[in-house]
Amino acid sequence: MIQDWCVQHRSYGVERIPTPRIPVTPYEVTDTCSRILSAAQQGDGNKVIELVKKIKSWGKESERNKKCIVSNGAPLVLAKVFDSFSRGSIEKNFVVLEEILEVLTWMRPVPEEGRFVFLGSSNSLSCLVWFLNDQQKISTRQNASLLLKEMNVESLVKIEGIVESLVNMVKVNVEIGIASTKACLSTIFNLVYSSKSRKLVLERFVELGLISILLENILVDAEKGVCEKALGVLNCLCESKNGVQIAKSNALTLPLVIKKLLRVSELSSSFVVSIVYKICDKAEEGVLIEAIQVGMFQKLLVLLQVGCGESTKEKATELLKLLNGYKSKAECVDSSSLDFMHLKKPF
Repeated sequence: MIQDWCVQHRSYGVERIPTPRIPVTPYEVTDTCSRILSAAQQGDGNKVIELVKKIKSWGKESERNKKCIVSNGAPLVLAKVFDSFSRGSIEKNFVVLEEILEVLTWMRPVPEEGRFVFLGSSNSLSCLVWFLNDQQKISTRQNASLLLKEMNVESLVKIEGIVESLVNMVKVNVEIGIASTKACLSTIFNLVYSSKSRKLVLERFVELGLISILLENILVDAEKGVCEKALGVLNCLCESKNGVQIAKSNALTLPLVIKKLLRVSELSSSFVVSIVYKICDKAEEGVLIEAIQVGMFQKLLVLLQVGCGESTKEKATELLKLLNGYKSKAECVDSSSLDFMHLKKPF
């Protein structure tokens, strides 16, 4: 009746509403998953593509369908099939792997077994890194970056080319978008912060010029989420002797990093203090004077009054003591450029 009424009033600009689709049922999902597994066992990539596209189509219809698909075992099945086809030639199985990858991206977080057993296999991870380097399709690179973020660090660090691929992704951050940039920075942070071979990985990131990329490509005008992750990575890279020297020699480091203090988030501020602390520790006079000139001394006073974590408080106090001896040598700083909006009033 509603559709008939729409047709009758078409001359008034009324459009005919489409017929609502019947929501997918748990039986349809489990049956399709069983058929996908069967086709995969037979090596029938075309059949798998057909069935995965069916799941994709259901997912596009409604959020209700997505929940039904996810809750009835599809993520685990697709992770298993992805692992199966990644064992062969990636070029040969490109289409089927790409289709599965696209669907798995909106099924995140994938169940633990799917992440660690199937997607976490060396073949699957190598395949994801291969997709990360796919210069032809940005969407594929984006999907791969989002899944890699969920992978086990110790498994990921063993994959050849992972460090180079992540650096290349961060380098083209504007092209791949905010979500993918965040995902890559999160993966990098996990690798340099928590992996058992973190020192070797950290040095490799430094060698590949990640510090300059973060300063020149990311931190200049990054949105808050990206900025926070980039500062976290930069803080880790400054643990390297070579890394801190590179950061110290880059003219952008102190102005850019100090500018973020009190402007992004509490966590970002803790990263900023830690970075500046590492750069100023045993630094020559010129570095300390520059830190004062770009407002670090005043901002540290504000930070301590506003409040921060114990570790950050200790570093901030040590920095104030260090910088205080060079205040008279530093040029006057325009106080209007500093962030005093967080300062508590005494009344």
